[in-house]
Amino acid sequence: MLTEAQVLGYRSRQFFSSDQENDVVALYLGGLGCERIAKRFNCSPQTVRLTVRRKGIKPHQLGDRSTCIHSLDVHAFDRPLSEEARYWLGMLMADGTVVKRVLSLGLMISDRPHVEKFQRFLQSTHPIYVVDKKDNTGRILRSRAAISVGSVALIKALSSLGIVPNKTYTATAPEELEFDRDFWRGIVDGDGMVKIYRNRIHLKLVGSLFICQQFLKYVKSLGLTKATVRPKGTIFSVQLCGSTSLPVIRDMYRHGAVSLDRKQRTANEILVRWPAYVISPGPIVN
Repeated sequence: MLTEAQVLGYRSRQFFSSDQENDVVALYLGGLGCERIAKRFNCSPQTVRLTVRRKGIKPHQLGDRSTCIHSLDVHAFDRPLSEEARYWLGMLMADGTVVKRVLSLGLMISDRPHVEKFQRFLQSTHPIYVVDKKDNTGRILRSRAAISVGSVALIKALSSLGIVPNKTYTATAPEELEFDRDFWRGIVDGDGMVKIYRNRIHLKLVGSLFICQQFLKYVKSLGLTKATVRPKGTIFSVQLCGSTSLPVIRDMYRHGAVSLDRKQRTANEILVRWPAYVISPGPIVN
C-alpha cells in the first residue's frame, strides 16, 4: 500500500515538472497563496497544496496570510544604501530571481551559510529550503539552498536598482554603483571566479554584455589591463590573470564587511602570498 507521501508525490508530479515544483515552493514560501499560484500555473489550489506538502513544508511555513505572516526588513534596500546592501545587490544581480512580488536567492547547498547571511541581513523569518534539480528519472543532479521572500515594497526598491524579472541577458549595474567595490564583490561571489591555478592568480566574471562592460570599466579604474569582454555562448565574460587581477582582488576583498566564505579564503591567500603588484601574467583559465 502506498504511503501518504507517495500518493502526494504521484499526484503532484502528474502536473508539475521538477523545475515547476521548485517555482511553486518559492512562490508559496515567498507569501503567495494557493489560489494565486494556481492561477499562474493553470491548476487547482489543491494541486499546489499537494506539491508543497510533498516537499515537506510544514503548515506554519506555508506563508499564507491565514496560517502565518513572515517578517522582514522591507527597507533593507532603501537609499542611501549601506555597504551590506550594496554587496547583496551585486549578489542578487548575479543569482537572485524575481517572480511577481517574490524575491528568491539560491546557492549551491555547500553555500547555505551564505544564504543564512542574507536571511539575517533581511532580518527575515522566512525559512531556508532545499531546491533539487532532477533528471527525467527523478534522480537528483544537484541541490541548492534557497530563501524566498514576498514584499511589494522590497520588490519596488530592488526594481529601481535593476533587480527585475528575466534579467539574465539585460542585467545592468546602477550608475551609482559602477565603481563600487562592495557591489562588484557581490557579483563576483555570485557569477565569478577567484582562483590560484599553476601558481598564478585568475579572476573571471560571467554575465550580460552590459555587466561585463561595466565590470571592465571598474577594473580599468584600478590599473592598466588588456582584458576585453568576450562572448561565452549566449552571455559574456571578462577574464584577468596575474598582475592585472591583483589590484582588483585587493580592492574588492581586503576590507569587505560581507563575502562568500570560500572566495574570501582564496582572496586572503592571494593577498598574503602576493602582497605587491609585481606578478607576471600567465595563461587564462577557461
